[in-house]
Amino acid sequence: MITGGYKDLPFFKQAEIIYDFTAAFCDRYVTGYTRTRDQMVQAARSGKQNIAEGYLQKSTESKLKLLNVARGSLEELLNDYGDFLRQKQLPLWEKNSPSARAVRRLVYNRYNCYNDYNNYIKSPEAAGNATLTLINQTNQLLDRKIRWLTEKFVKEGGFREGLLKKRLAYKNKYNSYNDYNRYKNYTQRKTRGFTLIELIVVISIIGVLSTLIINNLNDARLRARDSKRKQELSGLKTALRLYYNDYQTYPVSLDNFPTIYMKQLPEFSYYSLDDDGDGFTLKATLENLSDQDLTGSQARCPGGAYEATDYVICED
Repeated sequence: MITGGYKDLPFFKQAEIIYDFTAAFCDRYVTGYTRTRDQMVQAARSGKQNIAEGYLQKSTESKLKLLNVARGSLEELLNDYGDFLRQKQLPLWEKNSPSARAVRRLVYNRYNCYNDYNNYIKSPEAAGNATLTLINQTNQLLDRKIRWLTEKFVKEGGFREGLLKKRLAYKNKYNSYNDYNRYKNYTQRKTRGFTLIELIVVISIIGVLSTLIINNLNDARLRARDSKRKQELSGLKTALRLYYNDYQTYPVSLDNFPTIYMKQLPEFSYYSLDDDGDGFTLKATLENLSDQDLTGSQARCPGGAYEATDYVICED
């Protein structure tokens, strides 16, 4: 007889005895190939085989499922034996009767096997009651095992949860290792300094940016100076008109221009009085040759010889 593993489990040994005893019982007392006979033999076989298959499962959930199937098959077989005794009007042994106690004691034999129960097969009453007693003992052991596995499943989880825990542990370890390598590579790059090529590239970029910034800054300063010159000429034009309102003529020059009209005359400006004394021309040299006001101002004051950089204002 093969031993080891599930074959050494008490409830498996008893389920195997129940299966062998049921086959012999049906051959002797359930005559003919009836549905009841087939169901009893199949239920006994299911009780034994599902225990064996359950203990080959790695998943606690699958093991619980198959043990519950085995428990249900033995419960079905228990009812079949009860029906047999009732229908044959045979007595049902009390739980604490001497005969029932004698059957229960047999499970404590060191090498418990079918031969220990062989004497009970000789009468239908003894056979039916002995099998009922053995099934009840086996069901109690299965119930304990099922409760224990259920508690274990609740506390520890099943096979898939165990795999998930191992997978997450490996993933966390792997990620930590990668993070360490990334940090190590970063610190190595940080401490080794720059190469000559990197320095040349950086200096070249800084040079280009500096040139662009300086050019833009110079252009901005140039436009600001030109804008100041335009504003000063416009202010001087207004001052000359006020002077004309008071004296009905424009000054010949600006050397002694009264400060009441303009406190400070603009620099870089040119003033000329028209021949009839009723007009004037003001000029200022701009630095931005692309200023659009240069050509526009010269067009509004025709007749003069102007340079390309002359910004002109005249009497309208």
